Amino acid sequence: MDEYIRREVTRPDLVGINNKAEIEKLPRGFYDQLVYFSSPSREPTSAPARGEYTWSIPALNYDLPVENCTAIRIGSFTLPIDYSNADIHGQFVKNKIYVEIAQLPIGTGYRTTNGRRFHFECDVEYVGVEYVVATPVHDTIYLRSPLPYMDTFTLRFLQNTPRGVFNVFSVVLRDEAFPVTVVPGSNPAQFNTASAAVAAASIGEPGTVFAAPSLEAYFDGFATDDPAFNAAIAGTNNRIALLGPGAGNTMFEVAGVSAAAVTTGLRGTLFLPKNKVDVCVRFTCILPKTENYISATHI
Repeated sequence: MDEYIRREVTRPDLVGINNKAEIEKLPRGFYDQLVYFSSPSREPTSAPARGEYTWSIPALNYDLPVENCTAIRIGSFTLPIDYSNADIHGQFVKNKIYVEIAQLPIGTGYRTTNGRRFHFECDVEYVGVEYVVATPVHDTIYLRSPLPYMDTFTLRFLQNTPRGVFNVFSVVLRDEAFPVTVVPGSNPAQFNTASAAVAAASIGEPGTVFAAPSLEAYFDGFATDDPAFNAAIAGTNNRIALLGPGAGNTMFEVAGVSAAAVTTGLRGTLFLPKNKVDVCVRFTCILPKTENYISATHI
């Protein structure tokens, strides 16, 4: 029995499990935390016009921050295209996008000629005329020393300058949801945004031709005096088409939906999936305990 006890309190690497001082000297294990960052869940401090989204990690990660992080990996993601009828695929020079993580120490990452920092270089694959898919060339960055604590996470999206030198500047991100009003009596139903700038930036230039059958859109919050319109516009198969400049720079329409009987309750929300940004991030962290170094002993 004494021999059995002696074996049980000795690990395979000859460190006694009851000797805390010896255990603390051992290398630690690692574990991964996978967090899904989506633009609709971003914090109010985000600055889309500067290509910057900020998230609260605990809000998306079971109320837990990321601690003792040693490596960060990002997957492929999509970014909306700024429409230009003259050059629909000319936004991202050399088909490159760069991503910076604001919370990482200043000494990490790469520096461009104009002093901007980035951590991931991404290749761009154009998909239709609505958005692009960006795939990291090297998807993981390893930190020189563990990052003790991180409860916010900020991504900055950058692109090349058209000039010959290696400078980068911000990718302007667009809102995926904004208020719109329905034009009473219109058939097919027509809608107005807050301004021509909103329509051109978030939806597209007047007269933009989207990939058939047209741009996917969702509507919410309409409570007009026409139940048939409310039911039809709340469907999940809406497609919008921008009207030409002659019809007004702020206006678009939805084929197959009639607002002919609508007179009141004109305001609602438009959601454009093409403007949504989703980034899946894997944080590799040091395990603060040694459970994954203990194996079962069979006798």
